[in-house]
Amino acid sequence: AELYTMVNNFDELAYIAKTSQTYFPSDPNTQLWIARSELSLRKSKEALGTLKALMNTLEALPEKPYLYVEVSSLASKAASDPSSGGTAVEALDFLTRAVNAFPQSVEALVTRAQFYRQAADSLGLSNEDRLERARKDMEAADLLSTDNLHIRLFQASEWLELDEPNKAQAVLDKAENAPETVIYKYFPDIRDWTVNKFLLTSKIALKNNDAQEHIALAEKLLNELTDRNYRVRALPSVILLYLSAGNPPQARKYLDEYISTKLAQDEPDNTKLAVTYLQALVAR
Repeated sequence: AELYTMVNNFDELAYIAKTSQTYFPSDPNTQLWIARSELSLRKSKEALGTLKALMNTLEALPEKPYLYVEVSSLASKAASDPSSGGTAVEALDFLTRAVNAFPQSVEALVTRAQFYRQAADSLGLSNEDRLERARKDMEAADLLSTDNLHIRLFQASEWLELDEPNKAQAVLDKAENAPETVIYKYFPDIRDWTVNKFLLTSKIALKNNDAQEHIALAEKLLNELTDRNYRVRALPSVILLYLSAGNPPQARKYLDEYISTKLAQDEPDNTKLAVTYLQALVAR
């Protein structure tokens, strides 16, 4: 099931979940897989029902498992979809229940902070109040520890969304100092970690207007990455760094590589939008 989730094969995930339900109907993971597949297949109403039932099951246990945090996050996502019949207030309540159950969870706090940031007018709060609450959760998360590098990247990205590149860098620094065993625990393919780290670092550099200092890092990355599937993920950020550093010819060189790789991969229409955007920037 985890493999199908990783490769976004949600039809197969649904099949595996339903089969598992036949043999292990009370297994929380089975219900979680069903909810994931329902959400990914845009069946938000069904997913919300599945997740509410699962939350009730977990809350009835003598001690809630950490799985409760992920279940609460997915329930919030489902409730945020108008087609589910849920509301923004209900979506926030799911996240608050996770924070209350696991006050030492970086993931729970950052997820609620993200919700506050994205909630717009749906909560009846002013923009200032929403962002203040988001920052409060982020600051609380900064005081906690986690070895989960995915959560650290999420945490740093949220600080960047709140226009705090220095705080984002501070979180990323903690992640970069992780032991090699921890890195392989969360990123069995080290190239995946390298690219994800670079993407965030380049965003911080662009926000701080110090792209020139990161050009060497970009070149080092591309020299190390020979697999085109990894290179193509990094190339848009490399292009933006060269443009910001005032080097359009080099940006154009990597744009050509990006386009040729995408054409070879036969990517969908949303890739065409990205290509058109980058072409427009390089042509300026």
